[in-house]
Amino acid sequence: MNGTDDGIHSTGTAQADVYVVSDRVLVDFAEAGNYKVSVVNAAGQVVASKAQTVSGSEKMQISLFAPGTYVVRVQKDGRTLRTVKLLRK
Repeated sequence: MNGTDDGIHSTGTAQADVYVVSDRVLVDFAEAGNYKVSVVNAAGQVVASKAQTVSGSEKMQISLFAPGTYVVRVQKDGRTLRTVKLLRK
């Protein structure tokens, strides 16, 4: 890291990229399929969940209202593709 924090962080695979921008989680999907994105807080409670059928390169947005530590799980057709831990300040 270069010492500056612009509030944008990403991690990705060939099938899904996860970005955190301010109070939003953005997921870019590269392939068609049935996706589900779940956001779980540090206590293990699902605080947000969204499902979307993707026909090509599409995006999904989920808002995080409270500061805290979260785990974002991206699933495609019932199989976990990506699990990302993030901190919302």
